Amino acid sequence: MEGLRVSRRKALLGGVLASVSITLVLGCSGDTPTPLAEPRGPDLVTSPTGRDAAPPTEPEPLPPRPRGPLPPRTVALDVDLGRVLAGTPVKLDVPANALGFNVVVRGEDDEEEVAITRVTSPSGEVVLRDAIVVGGTFESAKGLRIAAAEVPQNRLASTVPLERGAWSIVVAGKGTLSVSARVQISGDGEFHGGALDIHVYLPRGLVVEDPGSPHVVDAARAERDASIEARLDAFYRALEATTGIVRGDVTFHDVDPSFRRIATKRALDAAFAASAGVVADGHQSVHVMLTNELAFGNGTWGVASGIPGAATRTGTRASGVALALTGANFASADGLALLHEVGHFVGLNHTTELVAGYADPLADTPSCSETIDRSRPSTFASCPDKDNLMFPTLVSESLVLSETQRTIFRGSPVFRAFVGPETDAGAPDG
Repeated sequence: MEGLRVSRRKALLGGVLASVSITLVLGCSGDTPTPLAEPRGPDLVTSPTGRDAAPPTEPEPLPPRPRGPLPPRTVALDVDLGRVLAGTPVKLDVPANALGFNVVVRGEDDEEEVAITRVTSPSGEVVLRDAIVVGGTFESAKGLRIAAAEVPQNRLASTVPLERGAWSIVVAGKGTLSVSARVQISGDGEFHGGALDIHVYLPRGLVVEDPGSPHVVDAARAERDASIEARLDAFYRALEATTGIVRGDVTFHDVDPSFRRIATKRALDAAFAASAGVVADGHQSVHVMLTNELAFGNGTWGVASGIPGAATRTGTRASGVALALTGANFASADGLALLHEVGHFVGLNHTTELVAGYADPLADTPSCSETIDRSRPSTFASCPDKDNLMFPTLVSESLVLSETQRTIFRGSPVFRAFVGPETDAGAPDG
């Protein structure tokens, strides 16, 4: 999992994409590359500090948000590869109109380590080896009970453009494991845009602010809440500017108030799995748990369940992202923090890591030659990738994605791709 950390109060961002006027420090947490520490204390009980000191104020609701029709969209192919013996290759047929695919392996035991150990193209090019993306430096396709891999997640001859035909996948674990894939498609194999749906999970009693004073928001009021909409607006503006993917449906769900403070790995796994029994497995969307505190030290701001997560698979520890609304940041900064975490979920790494020896596998994302010291923000300004959305410390006045990063994002099945000019291909759905 990847985490986002804030170094100063009220990170002010403006403009269409992101004008960052002060430093945002993003750090790593979870499986890679730095283990997520198990905090002490009770599981899912403590209220966020200071949130109950005064009664929240009730804001004026926004008017209903207008929305025009979207172009016809495809439905990503859902492929059940069945029960597969560990170490035995299984084939995934990738059609000519594919943009990318996400593979998920599942075991039976919560503590069983599973992995996708090798992915090979139809022409024989290995794009993932020993659970590590070729060109990468850590085991991104390994986890407990569930693991995922994304293609493309690097830029090789067979990944960009995506090679058509029978891809070979090898998994690891105990005995036979469940393997499935979602294949993102357009009408003709070219990207013509798309729309991303989001499911937002709101712990009862969640407090939000900016614009306006601190107040409680729930699922019934969230759609017209100015503070929630400001964050979603910043997220979707940046998403469209960097990827060409536009706003889809946003659905809100009330969840247990204990999620207002997430302080253990167990609680975090439960947050990622909040979609269980709420959203049908296979729905193309991103699942976001909002909380008032991710209590893992050093001001943890947001966390993704994997690089990549299990795209479209609901109710698992690899199914979502979490974002802390602490009152320390303006709404626009929270929106960009969310996009950063979704970037991890679809398979994007930090362009420069905070830990020596770890690297982004992409050739078109330059990185700092020295290890970043997040206690010394002045050292960030000279980094050649400081403008990138996935840079761990955002100090630029504008945020960008490289061509390969955009291709990776567009290959993920989390969004519904627009059909494009060829309406007789794929599975169009208006």
